[in-house]
Amino acid sequence: MSEAGFREDKIHQAALLIIGRLLHPGSERETAWWGREASGLEELLGADFQHLSNNALYRLSDQLIAAKEAIESGLAARERDWFGLREKIILYDLTNSYIEGQAAGSAFARHGHSKEKRTDRPLVTLALVLDEDGFPKASRVFPGNVSEPATLFDLINQLNPLESFSNQRPTVVIDAGISTEDNLARLRLAGYRYICVRLSRPKEIPADGLVVIREDEDRRLQVQK
Repeated sequence: MSEAGFREDKIHQAALLIIGRLLHPGSERETAWWGREASGLEELLGADFQHLSNNALYRLSDQLIAAKEAIESGLAARERDWFGLREKIILYDLTNSYIEGQAAGSAFARHGHSKEKRTDRPLVTLALVLDEDGFPKASRVFPGNVSEPATLFDLINQLNPLESFSNQRPTVVIDAGISTEDNLARLRLAGYRYICVRLSRPKEIPADGLVVIREDEDRRLQVQK
């Protein structure tokens, strides 16, 4: 965050926001009260939250969003160096979350297919890219009614720095909702390998070389290289 231009007091407030989300979920106003009155973060961080205004954390949230890509890419690079991450596989998936209230002023809050079956509420769509070790690489917020297949390359195009580390483009893992024929063709054209689930049955399944790796009363799973 220092590299992104944040002062020490703003870094402490960001730590309060992030830790508060994990330990005491609530609004920014509630988190400010928790930081002042009910937590030991001041002592742990060497910070002073006693004069933190009710609106300070709201303003800081806006500043964090503005610096989001710089912070994410910096974290990904640091984790890559510290942990020697292989980054040969990336997993891409989406979910959505509903909003209490109308969110009439939001460009993202839209009615769509709710994965929590809350079609009565406006939604936002959340996209995340992870590597095979579970480290986040990039994230994005989309409108709640976005076409999920159309979001893939919006984030994949951010991952070019991975190539300089692993000397090859990673294998992309996507689910059936994203693995459209157009997306698979674009992945092949861009030089990515991929693993996906398909809802439609392939036109041809060669009978030779299939190996049963799991079988029960309901299904048989066979694979072929």
